[in-house]
Amino acid sequence: VATTAAVATTAAVATTAAVPTTGVATTAAAYINYALDFRGASGYLYMKSAASLQVTGITYSAWVNLAGTRSGTAVLLYNGNPGTNGVGIVLSPNTPRIAIQNKNVVTASTYALPLDTWVFVSAVGTAGNQWEIFANGVSQGVLVAGGPSPPESPGTRFYVGGASAASQYATAVIDCVQIWDVARTAAQLVGDAVESDVTGFEPGLSVFLPAQEGPPAPTTTPVGNGASKGALTLNGIFGWATRA
Repeated sequence: VATTAAVATTAAVATTAAVPTTGVATTAAAYINYALDFRGASGYLYMKSAASLQVTGITYSAWVNLAGTRSGTAVLLYNGNPGTNGVGIVLSPNTPRIAIQNKNVVTASTYALPLDTWVFVSAVGTAGNQWEIFANGVSQGVLVAGGPSPPESPGTRFYVGGASAASQYATAVIDCVQIWDVARTAAQLVGDAVESDVTGFEPGLSVFLPAQEGPPAPTTTPVGNGASKGALTLNGIFGWATRA
């Protein structure tokens, strides 16, 4: 495992109204840059898994602002059904350390997310279950994930912010979700972090969730190549926040 590098950070998160399952929010905030708020609620969003994600070269990325940890693993992004198939980025139990969950095996990295700080987190997977973790485009080391090699084809869902399996809810705000079916380089990840520069139609970009609907929208919809998948389904409650 490589040595953890220093990570530059950005502004803290601001809050807006929560969005209940009925899809009615009480108050809209002034526009800055909306993000999906999963703090303090047992909620998550999901959509259909994409066949193009069933490859050995893959990149998961998102801006994450972590508010806390939980006793079990917490799903940030997961393609498949946690514990049954697929693979994704999670938080290790009781810690803010980024980990890769491959089916039912969780392999932790050495990188811990800071609390109340925006970080563009990326996990780049290649052959042999090797995953390189990045924070704001800076490598935080390489791990070899346990579990099936290569990961088993994902099931029916792609999860954001949590999953019903083992109540894997994240206490975090998440924005600019990107799933690439290619292994992105460090230089490319730096560019990917600039949400306004990403159109969603880039070659290899399977899913792009800029989450710009804002309240009172009850969910969010992929932009670009993944738009045909339609709006994500909400389970439980989430809210809208803003990212400066």
